[in-house]
Parts: sequence; C-alpha cells; structure tokens
Amino acid sequence: MDAEEIRQQIETEYHARQDKYGWRLLYSPWANTESAKLAFVGLNPGGTQDQPDHSQLSFENGSAYVCESWAGSLAGRSPLQKQVCSLFEILGSDPADVLAGNLIPFRSKNWEGLTDKIGAIEFGINLWKRILENASPAIIVTMGTLPRSSVFRVLGVENARWESAKYGKQKLWLGDGLLNGKAVKTIGLPHLSRFKLFSRQDSCEKFEQFIQHDFTEDFL
Repeated sequence: MDAEEIRQQIETEYHARQDKYGWRLLYSPWANTESAKLAFVGLNPGGTQDQPDHSQLSFENGSAYVCESWAGSLAGRSPLQKQVCSLFEILGSDPADVLAGNLIPFRSKNWEGLTDKIGAIEFGINLWKRILENASPAIIVTMGTLPRSSVFRVLGVENARWESAKYGKQKLWLGDGLLNGKAVKTIGLPHLSRFKLFSRQDSCEKFEQFIQHDFTEDFL
C-alpha cells in the first residue's frame, strides 16, 4: 500500500471538507501496515491544531503512545498513553509493533465539533478497510463505540458478546470476524481517556478473564 497515495487521499478529503484543525492517521510506523499482528483503532485526533513535532501520516520512531509528549506530560506519561500501553502489555505486544491509529483522521475539539460526521465516518471506514486488509492482523482492538461498530461492519462481525467491564455501565465486547478469508478477533473497549479501565484492578482482572478463553496461541 502506497503511503503517499493515502496521504494525498486524506489531504484531498480534508480540503474538500474545509476542516481547519489538521489531521492525523497513524501513531505507529507505516511499515506496520504490512506486518502488524495487533491493530488498535481509536476515534479521531483531538485538539485545535497539528503539533509541529507530531507526525500526520505515521509515526516512524516507534509508538507515539510511548515516545510523544501529550497534553504537557512527559513522553508516554499522559493518562491515555499509560492506559493504551497497559493494554498492549496485557496482550503481550511491543507498542512499536502495533498498527495504531484513528478511524477518522480529521481533528476536532470534540466529537460534537466535527462537521459532516456521516461523511467522515464513511471516509474512515473505507480507508481502514484498505489498511486492515493490507495488514491482515489477527487481533483488532477498538476504543469507543463508533470505532467498534465501524470495524465490526468491515469484518462482518455478527453475534458479538459482551460483559461488564466492572466500570459503571461500561462493557467489553468480543467479536469474530473475517479478514482476507482469515479469522480475526475483535475487542471493543470504551474510550480509555474517559474510562481508565487499566487503572482499576477489578477492570484489569475482568478484561484478562474476558479474553482468556477466546485467545489461543494462534492469535497471540
């Protein structure tokens, strides 16, 4: 998959939408679109401007969840970064090897502030269908309701099961889908910036129990 083709596709859509806050796709090296066994898909980048020291298309120095400074925190130490890295550790994955990014690359102050949400969602689904088919990961983790429903749609997931995340009304989701004719496990999490599952012992234990009997050596 050609990186510059994808960059141009995003740039063209970004300008057509007349967005003004910038965009960002991957928090991982572009090479992970070829080799990653684990993918992690969030919603869209927040804030009101691109940071000059933050990449747009991909992060080539490992994982932005480890190496970048977010929201004034030391590198890798923002609350969201710590949550995501705890997830990767539980799944036994080096963050630098994970294919991680945003379903919708267009930045907004918050979800309510994103214009033409339907168009943005369709653009993101079509984009990630290509990315996931190219990478063909064995496991995909989604963060937030919309990324979960979108990835489930791409993979044709039906009859997903859920259990309590031991965090208020939040749920853990697990679905079986197909990607390039191969089985793929898909985990749905609440958004970890709001619901810090991996800072709570009960939620951590629940997550590990939830996935344990569904994951074999073929997937991990």
